[in-house]
Amino acid sequence: MKINLFLILINLIFSLTSIYSQDKTLLGTYLYDSADTFRTNVYEISKESIVFFCADYDLDADGSPRAYNPSNTGILHNDNGRNPYTKRWFAVVVKNGVPILQDNYCPYPGFYISTTSLEIKKYKFNDYRRYINSESIPYFVLPGGKYKEYHKMNMKLGDIGLIYNLSNQRYVFAVFADVGPGKIIGEGSIKLANELGIKTYIDKKGRIRGGEDRGKIVYILFPNSGFDKYDYMDSTLINKIGNNLFKNKGNIHLYVEALLNHK
Repeated sequence: MKINLFLILINLIFSLTSIYSQDKTLLGTYLYDSADTFRTNVYEISKESIVFFCADYDLDADGSPRAYNPSNTGILHNDNGRNPYTKRWFAVVVKNGVPILQDNYCPYPGFYISTTSLEIKKYKFNDYRRYINSESIPYFVLPGGKYKEYHKMNMKLGDIGLIYNLSNQRYVFAVFADVGPGKIIGEGSIKLANELGIKTYIDKKGRIRGGEDRGKIVYILFPNSGFDKYDYMDSTLINKIGNNLFKNKGNIHLYVEALLNHK
């Protein structure tokens, strides 16, 4: 037991020393929401094979089977999933431009099938299980846009991240499952918010609300950590990959502290 403890301490010291001794590279500067006054930098420590930043937390409910419907009474307003001017949908399954409805075998018959960028491709395009459910899977969102900003971070859909809440020291392993606007950063699923202790609730109109406005959420990303193709997705699989990534990094809380104090 003493030998094992000694080895753990050596690994932890080596890991923290490694962070302090390496230069970090600025990959880009992004906005919280659309407010031009709040910006955050995204950094890379290449030898650690990590990308990290601090930001707020906006809710992404895409992938939830109760996100959108023809009556616009889902947990998201329909304009979150379509262009409000052209009315062209981009976040639900469509056929010939018309949204497909869930049938009686789906969780919410009559609702649209909400999509995510990451897909479980063993299911057909009109099967709600093809998409990553915001209410059951912890996932995070990265900027896309014209230049696919997440490529600058060397991230691909399905890669894993550690999301850490500085307000309560809670952390969750999550999967990169959806792509957002090109210049905005700091967003994740309902499930991830709940596990991080970020408040979520349904308002009087039936919409999902909540999130974290301050830059208290740390996103630590691991490029090329996931699979190119998934046959299924759940928290057990995500945690298995995440725990393997941290096998030799020691205490996660100390690791995050060292990362944030890195100069």
